[in-house]
Amino acid sequence: MKCAKYVVMAWCLPLFSLGQVDLSGTVTSEQKGEPLEGAHIKLQGTYQSTVTDHQGAFEFKDMDQGTYNLRVSYLGYQDTKRKIQLDKAKNITVALKPSSILEDEVIVQSTRVDKNAPTTFSNVSRKKIEEENTAQNLPYVLEGQPSMVATSNGGAGVGYSDFRIRGSSPTRINVTINGIPLNDAESHGLFFVNIPDIAGSSESIQLQRGVGTSTNGAGAFGATVNMQTTALKTKPYAELNNSYGSFNTLKNNLKFGTGLINETWAFNGSLSRIQSDGYIDRATSDLKSYYFSGSYHDENTMIKAITFSGREETYQSWWGVVEDSVGKRSTAQNLIGELAQEPKTQPESRNYNHYTYDNQVDNYGQDHYQLHLSQKINDQIRLNGALHYTYGNGYYEQYQRDASLSLHKIQPVTIGDST
Repeated sequence: MKCAKYVVMAWCLPLFSLGQVDLSGTVTSEQKGEPLEGAHIKLQGTYQSTVTDHQGAFEFKDMDQGTYNLRVSYLGYQDTKRKIQLDKAKNITVALKPSSILEDEVIVQSTRVDKNAPTTFSNVSRKKIEEENTAQNLPYVLEGQPSMVATSNGGAGVGYSDFRIRGSSPTRINVTINGIPLNDAESHGLFFVNIPDIAGSSESIQLQRGVGTSTNGAGAFGATVNMQTTALKTKPYAELNNSYGSFNTLKNNLKFGTGLINETWAFNGSLSRIQSDGYIDRATSDLKSYYFSGSYHDENTMIKAITFSGREETYQSWWGVVEDSVGKRSTAQNLIGELAQEPKTQPESRNYNHYTYDNQVDNYGQDHYQLHLSQKINDQIRLNGALHYTYGNGYYEQYQRDASLSLHKIQPVTIGDST
């Protein structure tokens, strides 16, 4: 009986492979006929993609017979789509036309890796960002990526949020926007609350796990996150998005763009406001942001000016929920060891907030300015340059019960008979 079963299985094996065929091809420049190394090949509607080798060749093996939509893209060339009827093994040639203008992707090219790089990475497309971008900060937009863990002081993902990749904190993660470092130059810290809804103005994000393509020193020891903001849109558009969710979380966002004017100029913008009561008691957030860009494009030159800014007012809740507030009543103590005010939440509450002062807020704004230039010399040489400036200002207010002025190195103030 066993022998008969094995004979039947061996006889059926060729049948399983009858529907499997290979698709191969070469990508070339229509203008010069030269092979294009590193062109991206995507079978739309599937998870299959690849890049061409040094001879411009690519191959997909053991594919099911059927109809496929092939998309080929290469920097400096127009994207090409082709419908392929695959009923037997095929070898095709795809000739790409040079783009009439230099596009935005040159800004982030030096900080991105491809399939052949010796590092693990994930590419997050514009479509995926839109699916995940509700009202939460960027760490929660990327939370679904491998090795990514996001946390939030207020518990709702709005306001102060943090993340780790493979256990590394943001001080060991190199984060760039259009190739410009976002990490603080001194502490290498990172606060996404200062640029709320930056995901709404992001065209694509690449997350590299482990040592990656750092552009500013050892910051990429743990990981690298590269963001590209809104890319060139050839047609005018306007878009209004409003959403409402748990903990009275409200998001309003307006996007607009002129499209390509006279085949040369393009302008894009975005305005956003996010408000939330937070999960933790009184962990409110009021976040405002804007993004504007203007760019000039021709066949060999791209100049792009970008400014984006955020303003946040967040009630402090970073002290966390003490264990005693969950299991039994106990008097919490503040940072200087003095008795805190009576909590406004119930003592046995998971959304307990140590702070009770009505105006215990963090109020901060941060402005970013970028100027990018890309000049194509020939097909092999391209010069890129960038200038950037970041300015921040703000304050935080904190109440410390029974704290003396001397604790803060302030001399006693005497008014009449009172000190």
